[in-house]
Amino acid sequence: MEILLVCGLFKFIDLMRNVVMMVYLLSQVNVKTQVVVGDPKYKICETVENLHADLLVIGSRAHGRIKRMFLGSVSNYCSNHVHCPVVIIKPKGDSSE
Repeated sequence: MEILLVCGLFKFIDLMRNVVMMVYLLSQVNVKTQVVVGDPKYKICETVENLHADLLVIGSRAHGRIKRMFLGSVSNYCSNHVHCPVVIIKPKGDSSE
């Protein structure tokens, strides 16, 4: 099993690292990280396909509905365009959809 960990938010780095380490320790999966430059939603989806990832773990900024409408949501785009399961990590205390 290969997992692609995506993190563009500094406050999620430790949380995501812990999630990946727990998964690794429990099932001995191969965890890969990669630094790419470009539009995040396209580059993340491209990297998932290139690595043949079995799982994508991605953070959410938890923008409100108005900001999300204008800025778009990278995590939403990726969850609808990659061909593997996606885990979206929301900020603590986020009660939005």
